[in-house]
Amino acid sequence: MHFGPVIALLLALVATPVVRVVDRPIHVSPDGKSHVQLILEGGEASMSRITAFPGAAIPVHVHPHSDEVLLIEAGAGIMTLGDKIIQIRAGQAIRIPKGTKHSFVQTGKGPLRAVQVYAPPGPEQRFKKWRVLK
Repeated sequence: MHFGPVIALLLALVATPVVRVVDRPIHVSPDGKSHVQLILEGGEASMSRITAFPGAAIPVHVHPHSDEVLLIEAGAGIMTLGDKIIQIRAGQAIRIPKGTKHSFVQTGKGPLRAVQVYAPPGPEQRFKKWRVLK
């Protein structure tokens, strides 16, 4: 896959155009089954890297003001998107329009890795409440 145009568009939308990913903290969910690294924030969009380990689950929720896009890099899971249940796996991109109820369960044997974009930013701020991996 070629993601150059997607990355270029994202860089045009965020306030800080270049960061060193290795310098960004990794936030760990309370149950330890998910890690989120907030990579780019501010401006018109945010970008995070998500790692969901076997058994990870995100309950039904809604982002009333932000679209969400997921680019699945590795792993598998089941997602509810509105009234649909979809299988997700590496190589897929998923768009979740603002106001859409959605949830996720990690069903793979190994970690699911994804890039997550919110436009406009905001929902990613909840991850800052999680502990930081040292």
